[in-house]
Amino acid sequence: MRKFSLAIIAMIAFSGCDKQDQAEKKSEPESPKPAVAQIAAPKSPEPKVDKGPWEGPFGLKMGLSEAELAAAIPDIKTIKPNFFSASTPPKAHDAFESYSLIASVPTGLCKIAAIGKDISTSSFGDELKSAHMAMKDALTEKYGKPTEHFDFLKNGSIWTERKYWTMGMLKKDRTLMTAWQQKTPKNPKGVELPNNIKTILIESEATQTDTGYISVRYEFSNLDECFEANSKEKNKAL
Repeated sequence: MRKFSLAIIAMIAFSGCDKQDQAEKKSEPESPKPAVAQIAAPKSPEPKVDKGPWEGPFGLKMGLSEAELAAAIPDIKTIKPNFFSASTPPKAHDAFESYSLIASVPTGLCKIAAIGKDISTSSFGDELKSAHMAMKDALTEKYGKPTEHFDFLKNGSIWTERKYWTMGMLKKDRTLMTAWQQKTPKNPKGVELPNNIKTILIESEATQTDTGYISVRYEFSNLDECFEANSKEKNKAL
């Protein structure tokens, strides 16, 4: 009987301990659940921009966007909206030290002007004329016979003597220029120019009486639309 009573007391004691333990366990703060690492959604690959080179002048082509020009020409600089300068087109030519580019948002690239290095020349302009003719021969070999060539002094100029040839050019009285125009129904005497080129123009300029340079301009068939778009954009400020 006493064993039974002790057993009952022991059961009650253990029962109390269990309840107390459960109460203590309930009162203890729950351990924080380990954070589940979130898997980031895969990024969509950035669109690739073609860096050229292309078949047009200096490894460029008509219609290149500003992003494509920036990808193709590492040192390109924006002079003002849609006007750019550079010295490293995809295919540079050692006769030139810089390149000017014109584009518009709707049309892309529409004009390239390659600016030649300084040429030391005599007052007769012999070295400058030789550089011009050498470039003319190179472009004739590639594009055919030019449609126009001008070498003249304005009427009334005082710089008529041969020794003042460079001075006449410096004073804007003398012109030395060669042009290729795309053949069209309105211009049947033009030449078949590739790569959407509309006009090629070589010009000689004097910067001093003993220094000058040549430049070559390429105008593409989207030039008029390009200039119109840029003019409208500029006039929005009015």
